[in-house]
Amino acid sequence: MVKTVSTPASEGGKQQGSVANLLYPPASYLDCMHPFTSLRRAWEYCRRTQRKHFVAQLQVRRLLAYDRRGGRVPWPPSYAMRPARLSICFYSVADNVEMWGTVFGAVMAYKDVQDGDMVYVRAGFREWNGETQLGDLELLPSHYIGRVVPKYHANRRLGTKDNLESLAKDALNSARQQAVATILQQAQTDEMTLLQAAETGFHSLEAVLCALHAPISIDEAELAKSAAKKLSAAALLLSRDRFIRRPSEPRSVIPNLEQHLPIWVERLPFGLTSDQKTAIREICADLAHHQPMLRLLSGDVGTGKTMTYLLPALAAQRAGFKVAILIPNVLVANQVANELRTLSPETPSVLLGGASKGKPDLSANPIVVGTTALLGQLAKYPLDLLICDEQHKLSEQQRSKLIKPWTNVLEATATAVPRTAALVEFGAMDVSVLKECPYQKTIYTRLVPCDTAAKKSVMAHLKSICAEGSQIAVVYPRLSNSERGRGAEDAALMWEAQFPGQVVTIHGRMEDGEKEAAIQRMKQREAMVLVATTVIEVGITLPSLSAILIADPDLLGLAQLHQLRGRVARHGGNGYCYMAPSRELEEETIERLKLMEKHDSGFALQEADMLARGMGNLISGEEQTGNRSVLFEGVKLLPEDLLA
Repeated sequence: MVKTVSTPASEGGKQQGSVANLLYPPASYLDCMHPFTSLRRAWEYCRRTQRKHFVAQLQVRRLLAYDRRGGRVPWPPSYAMRPARLSICFYSVADNVEMWGTVFGAVMAYKDVQDGDMVYVRAGFREWNGETQLGDLELLPSHYIGRVVPKYHANRRLGTKDNLESLAKDALNSARQQAVATILQQAQTDEMTLLQAAETGFHSLEAVLCALHAPISIDEAELAKSAAKKLSAAALLLSRDRFIRRPSEPRSVIPNLEQHLPIWVERLPFGLTSDQKTAIREICADLAHHQPMLRLLSGDVGTGKTMTYLLPALAAQRAGFKVAILIPNVLVANQVANELRTLSPETPSVLLGGASKGKPDLSANPIVVGTTALLGQLAKYPLDLLICDEQHKLSEQQRSKLIKPWTNVLEATATAVPRTAALVEFGAMDVSVLKECPYQKTIYTRLVPCDTAAKKSVMAHLKSICAEGSQIAVVYPRLSNSERGRGAEDAALMWEAQFPGQVVTIHGRMEDGEKEAAIQRMKQREAMVLVATTVIEVGITLPSLSAILIADPDLLGLAQLHQLRGRVARHGGNGYCYMAPSRELEEETIERLKLMEKHDSGFALQEADMLARGMGNLISGEEQTGNRSVLFEGVKLLPEDLLA
């Protein structure tokens, strides 16, 4: 008799699979077609195929249970005493060979297994104390045998590991044609064109879906996984080709702007860097072209992005064209509007957002600067040039409300999101890069260990910085305390105790006037410590800020972390960025945060981020934060996948 395990029923009874289940490929497959009865043949199979695991039918000869301290405990276990480790002696009938295996933690799956039982297991070979043993043990149910079993990662939206297979099978019967229609809608093409471009070896998308979720062999399963990646890559390349072949729009042409620029260049208190001059020439050339501009202006904090886009904006307005600058928050909108008025007081401008009320007067063709308040006010305003500063804070849908077929678009950022990075990489977006910085500076970035000694060391350093006359900022991802950590409001009291009378606070619920007053106190050095939420991440300039401590950095994206780091040492010198988690982090999260230590360039950071997370949905722009929705959810594309 073969001992097997039961599979838990889906919560709430039978659930119906959906299109989303079919567009969520398995993470891996378990080949249970022909279980090994010979451990020797299993060893040869793993060595020949380079696979780490195999499926076998083995006899259990002996079970030994141990507690956390290594002491023997009875088996079968009692409810009160659950072993921490289980050692199992397996016997291969075909080889007449015994081999031990160990289970850590999940020993209760074996609670009904007794000496002499025949079982199906998934296992891998490992070396321990000079002996070959079985590891990664998983007890398999009998209905796995004779099949290739898809294994899914748990997904909060779609289901648990236990029910995703059944949901996908149900969806194959009820939603297969809908899934095909969804794929074609996302790819914006027909089935034959997509299949020919992908060269998958499958005759239809339905065949790909069936092979993904109900393969008849491990070879077909692996071919289907490869097909999902090839289809996604083909869809992106087709999208790029459509972008390159986009139609001419004579109304988009804004010619001869460089002739207007010397007026404002002469007024600048500093000379333009060579990168700025090159970027301005590229922007002006794009604007003179018969196709609408779509350009990324990528430069780290302090490399002069604002002036690089303000000069072409002023020239376009002087030539009679309609210009708007979309900025993610009021503080930075005020700052840009002030820079614009200082540089060109004769140019009409309008600030929208924050305290601005009423319908703006656009009769003088002003340059409109503002937050997302622009979206409603300018919905019917035929913009010729739209500049989006810090585009990672604004969704594709938000920007699209202001874009007409002829509208030229310039996106500026210190850290391009993965979607944009890929568009740049594969020719579907032009890019100007600012690398030169007017000031020499070095910012030391450190992920602080989650222990008392490390935190005390950082606090001592921050106090020494303030004692020397420089300022510090402390940023919290949230305003109020939660189970995830301390909030800025409560933390401000703690910092006030450390720096009496020297602390100001900024957060999103404050009135615009209160925020501005806090910034002025820092600029006038009436306060030395700024405690804030991430509202300060974009564009705030505090010349004396030498260090920033970011609490719970695992709750923030790399773009946010890099922007916050950019608040430090704006006028040169040494700066310090500390990332201080309040709890132990998972290895994957630590690796992501370590990218901040490795890369001080925003462009290098976003390239590393793209490689780590994937490139987002280049087709629709709906998913800009990584690899979740490129035809198939969870299919991660890297540059080499598109260049293959």
